[in-house]
Amino acid sequence: MSAALQPSKFRIRLFGRLEVARHDRTLGPRDLGGIKPKQVLEILLLARGAHVTRDRLAELLWGDTLPQSTGGALETYVSVLRRRLASGKEGHKVVLTGPGSYRFSIESAEVDLDAFDELVLLAGAAAPRARRDHLEEALALARGEILEDEPYAEWVLDLRDKYREQVQQATLDAANLALTDGDFAGAHAHAQAAMARDRLDERACRAAMRALYALGRRHDALRACERCRALLLQELDVDPMPETEALALSIRCHAEPDDVLPALSSRTRFQRTAPAGGP
Repeated sequence: MSAALQPSKFRIRLFGRLEVARHDRTLGPRDLGGIKPKQVLEILLLARGAHVTRDRLAELLWGDTLPQSTGGALETYVSVLRRRLASGKEGHKVVLTGPGSYRFSIESAEVDLDAFDELVLLAGAAAPRARRDHLEEALALARGEILEDEPYAEWVLDLRDKYREQVQQATLDAANLALTDGDFAGAHAHAQAAMARDRLDERACRAAMRALYALGRRHDALRACERCRALLLQELDVDPMPETEALALSIRCHAEPDDVLPALSSRTRFQRTAPAGGP
C-alpha cells in the first residue's frame, strides 16, 4: 500500500478471499468462527466504517428465513468475532456497538480497497510516468474478485461489479500508458490481463494488437483481431467495432507503427527493432 502500515493496525484484503492480518497473525475465511460471523464481518467491512443496523444485518444474513431470535444470534456472532480479532476488551474497540447497530472500527485498519481507490485517484492527477506507476501499484492489490469466498452473496454483487470495471479500466489505462512509454512488452502483458478478465472487451483487443504490431509481430496482431471477431460472433452475434476494424486495416496495410499507437512524446517515439511485417 502507498503509505507505511502502522504495526498495530489490521491489514485487510477484500480483493480475492477475505484476509485479516495483524502483527504476525493472519486470519482467513475459515478462521473467524464460522460462516455467519465471517459474513457479519464482511458486511461491516463493506460499509467502510458506517453503522449497519441489526435489522439490515438480519435481512442480509437470512433474508425471509429469520431465526427465532435475530438479536441474540447477532450478539453471539459479534462476540465470536471480537474474540477472534482481538484479545480481552480490545475486541469491543474493533467491532463497535451503536444504538441498534454495529460498525467495524475502520480507523484501526488498512483496507486494500481504500488503498486501491487512493492510488487510482493519484494516477488521475499525475504525470504519465507516475500515472502508470500508481496504476500498476493499484493493480498489484487487485488479486481477484471482491470477496471470492462469497461468490453468491447478493450484498457483495454491486460492489464486485463496480471494482471489476475499475480494475479493468485501470488495466487498460496502464496498457495505453505503456504503449506511450514505448514499453510494448509491458503493454501486451496488461492487454492480456484485460482480455483474460473480459474476453469480449475490444479495448483490450486493440491494446494487444497495437503492442504486438509495435513488437514486430504483425501476424499475431491480426490473429488477435480474428480471435476477437470469432468470439463476438459466437457470443453476441455482432461484428467488431469500427475502431477495431480500422486498426486491423491499418495493420494489414503495413502502416507505420507510430500511426497505430497512442500519441507519443518526441522522447519516446517508436524505435523499430523488428520489421512491422514480422512473425
